[in-house]
Amino acid sequence: MGKSRLVSSCLVIATGIAATVFSCGDDGGGGGNPDAKVFMDGKVFMDAPGGGGLMGLGQKCGSNQPACPANAPDCIALAIGSSASTSYCTPHCLDDGSAKTDPQGKLTGSAFMPAPDPSKCTNAFMGSIGSAACGVLLAYNPMDNPLKPSTNYNMIDLGCVVICGAGSACPTGMNCQMTNSGALCFPQ
Repeated sequence: MGKSRLVSSCLVIATGIAATVFSCGDDGGGGGNPDAKVFMDGKVFMDAPGGGGLMGLGQKCGSNQPACPANAPDCIALAIGSSASTSYCTPHCLDDGSAKTDPQGKLTGSAFMPAPDPSKCTNAFMGSIGSAACGVLLAYNPMDNPLKPSTNYNMIDLGCVVICGAGSACPTGMNCQMTNSGALCFPQ
């Protein structure tokens, strides 16, 4: 059974060959929500049949919504400034990893052991517009917010995001929202 939660942490994007960049910091808005920067390249995949939105990664979830499917079992929402995104389904692209922050309190893709598996995201994404990427920090220990410089973290779980396509395009049933991490698609 999947889990539901609001993720008010950082984003880290891990894609096939591209470098992973992880960045956190206070948004300065007083809400305690960290900022994040996302750097990646992406791939495009096929749209789900029908016109009701996505199944799998990016599927709307929560109260009075269908359960998340086996390929994207967790229902999460991301903190965006002082509000939250619409909840969506995601798989884990890293379970129980470990990493050490750099002197600025950031993690890079090479810091993760084992390396995240972005194919978990791409395999769960059925959209023809936008791209899937590994990058939502779901859990870690210790739960510092923001991450501390030169600190070892373990029990790291990462989830996935949908990156907006050209011209801020998203799959049917999703809207492109500008975040501190870039343009991301969220269910309507």
